[in-house]
Amino acid sequence: MSDEEKTVGIRKLTAILSADVFGYSRLMSTDEASTFKRLTDCREIIFRLIREHHGRVANTAGDAVLAEFASVRDAAAGAIEIQKALAELNSGVSADQKMHFRIGINLGDVYEQQGDLFGDGVNLAARIQSLADPGGILLSASVYEQLEHKSDVPVEFAGEQKVKNMEKPVKVYRVVMKNAPASVIAAPALPQEITESAPPSIVVGVLPFENLSEDPEQAYFCDGLVEDLTTALAAIPEMKTIARNTMFGFKGKSPDVRQLARDIGATHVVEGSVRKSGSRIRINAQLLETKEGSHLWARRYDKEIADLFDIQDDIVRSIATEMDVHLIRGEQARFWRATTRNAEAYDLLMQALSSAAIFAPQSFHRALASLERALDLDPDFLQALCFKSLYLRQQARNGMCSDPDEGMRQSRLACEKALRLDSRYPSAHANLAALLQIDGKLEESKKEWELSMSLNPNISGILSGWGWYCLLTRDYQKALSAVRRANELAPFPQTLNIALEALALQFLGRPEESLVIVSRALRRQQGDLFLWVTYAGLTGPLGLVEESKKAVLKILEIQPNFSAERFATSNAMFDHETAESYARVLHQLGLP
Repeated sequence: MSDEEKTVGIRKLTAILSADVFGYSRLMSTDEASTFKRLTDCREIIFRLIREHHGRVANTAGDAVLAEFASVRDAAAGAIEIQKALAELNSGVSADQKMHFRIGINLGDVYEQQGDLFGDGVNLAARIQSLADPGGILLSASVYEQLEHKSDVPVEFAGEQKVKNMEKPVKVYRVVMKNAPASVIAAPALPQEITESAPPSIVVGVLPFENLSEDPEQAYFCDGLVEDLTTALAAIPEMKTIARNTMFGFKGKSPDVRQLARDIGATHVVEGSVRKSGSRIRINAQLLETKEGSHLWARRYDKEIADLFDIQDDIVRSIATEMDVHLIRGEQARFWRATTRNAEAYDLLMQALSSAAIFAPQSFHRALASLERALDLDPDFLQALCFKSLYLRQQARNGMCSDPDEGMRQSRLACEKALRLDSRYPSAHANLAALLQIDGKLEESKKEWELSMSLNPNISGILSGWGWYCLLTRDYQKALSAVRRANELAPFPQTLNIALEALALQFLGRPEESLVIVSRALRRQQGDLFLWVTYAGLTGPLGLVEESKKAVLKILEIQPNFSAERFATSNAMFDHETAESYARVLHQLGLP
């Protein structure tokens, strides 16, 4: 490098690796000498592996490391080896003393002066690194594009993220740490920078359906079908639907769905075709994921052309339900759909489920209002009755209504009506099981849970309810198995399922794994009372003082009249001894 370049600096394109220690300030405040010694040991490993993968250490400050590589493949391979080596180093360290690094990699323009790196390329690497899980690695879109189809590094889309000092959200990709040591997987991922509206993990685009006949009226039908389907999918809050105008830009084209992931951020695409033959119309539709371009499901609809508008409505509802089955609520969505023929009532049920996905007073109020409207339209809507019973029970038992006794009475009435309408309806028996569990009639409750599961073994909510019963009876491994099966059946797990899995892991002596699960969920649902209480019950015993203080503030913000005893005892999730112990932990953190 010339003397002028040393003074003025040079610009270049390079792969930048940014790393830092998660929770470094807390570690230093706990034991400065020991923390500095561990940091030195970690840095020796990091520096060696950077060199071995043809990289160069640039800036270092405090716990941060910045390095550059000529190749993004070398940067990614080096990052993976670094995390694996550090996980092994952590294996013999107590949970509250483990030192976990977060790594972000970006390919961008940098400004180098006297060996140090500056510029937007460095800034983005640092911002991406701050979003990574402890022990994890995140990549920018520019790195992913270089690695895709050219490397065996396993990567998954982690959504569009809003980062500090960046006007637009950036696409980030997570390196999947296959065969990583358990200490990496179990690294605590605390929600330091929870955003108000985390991006949805499911982004769907509906491509214009292909008209396979020359009938111009059918072309209008195709466009109307796509427009109505886009509107129906946009009503599902758990996923983002790409605007119709954007997708109609692909009309008459056959885009590679994998390219759509890069161009418009779609994780899934619906495509199809329409063919008219005599008095019948045939519609083919399929759902594809964009990462690999693979098919998730395909369906053919053959209908008599009696009323095109009725056909269109029927098919739109059918496809929207299939999307709910395969992407959000699992097989149970189809099961619920069968309990009413009133489309508006079913839409209101979906609204109720979305509202109550966050465990909070206002959520239950909105959900119950939607269910009452659904039952006005269809008084015998079985699934609406079952969810009414569930939400009234949860509202009453958690001090979220003015008259808990009346709430419980109404919950029992809704359950009884559902059983009268269909004595073999699985969700009605699950509600009865939960009510018996609350009354302390555990043997009767167990029989009802077993009956409901025998009637339909593929309902996520029933399996998670059984998991709560197993937690109450201290069969923690069975509780964990039940909730994980429940989550397999519902691709978008409810927060109560996440809390159950976390509690089962905590009582099995695996608090760090539990903390990862809760922390990730809080990034998306920071208004959820149950998650924050579970988080507080984890961070307190682990000695994470600042994190537990934050949890206490959030709990009292969501529910000012929160009671530790009521939470621990009223939900029938702990036996008496465990409930007292759990309430004591929450009291020690400062909760009333």
